[in-house]
Amino acid sequence: TTKDLSFVSLLIILGVALYANTFFNSFVYDDAATIQENLFIRDWRNLPRIFSGQYYQFFEEYSFRPLVTFTYFWDYYWWKNYPWCYHLTSLLLHLLTAVTVYLLAAKLFKRREGGLLTALIFLAHPVQTEAVAGISFREDILCALFFFLAFIFFLKSKRKTGEEREKTYNLPSTRPPGYPAIYSVLSFLCFSLALLSKEMAVTLPLVIVAYEFLARKTRIKGIFPTKIIIYFAFSLVFLYLRFRVLYQKGSLPAT
Repeated sequence: TTKDLSFVSLLIILGVALYANTFFNSFVYDDAATIQENLFIRDWRNLPRIFSGQYYQFFEEYSFRPLVTFTYFWDYYWWKNYPWCYHLTSLLLHLLTAVTVYLLAAKLFKRREGGLLTALIFLAHPVQTEAVAGISFREDILCALFFFLAFIFFLKSKRKTGEEREKTYNLPSTRPPGYPAIYSVLSFLCFSLALLSKEMAVTLPLVIVAYEFLARKTRIKGIFPTKIIIYFAFSLVFLYLRFRVLYQKGSLPAT
């Protein structure tokens, strides 16, 4: 709608005004090891190693965040060692996340104005400075982006199918049966990408349970249907792979 377009435009303009000064920054702190001096992001043939136990050794990381490393491959392919381009990528990701927050909050509050206020606070809050201005802290932006998207798609997957609406309201179906299943797949996909960005994404199932219990007033015995249990299974599988299969005891980034 026109109002949505106006609100999104406001978020973009404000975000650019707040963070455009980062374009003048150079590589600092961890950027030297993860980007500037990292030979492995310069060759796409090294990309498969981000899903191996060699990740920590070759990609100068203490944590398993392969999606973040993939963005470094992408940036280096296009921009080489021009730091302002990396800052541009971080800013674009932050703006996209702010728009996602607007969509999520507007859906939860059922008012676009409430969504805009929430997104403005998220966009401009000083706590975001490190994630946006520091290239090597991009994992926070990516995790938030896919975390919120996963939750949005979960909410959409809760909508009744055409068959259920027809039985409930005695109305003809306007969407094909199984329509919400598409959103479930998208939600699990985004959840996986959030996990590959930063480990704290494992909290999404707890957020979903809290939403079901507090917002939807779901009874305790009905709060864990198969769909929600799958989110917990995703988290457990990720934690097992992260700390048992891929973890190398005593390993540190290469120097």
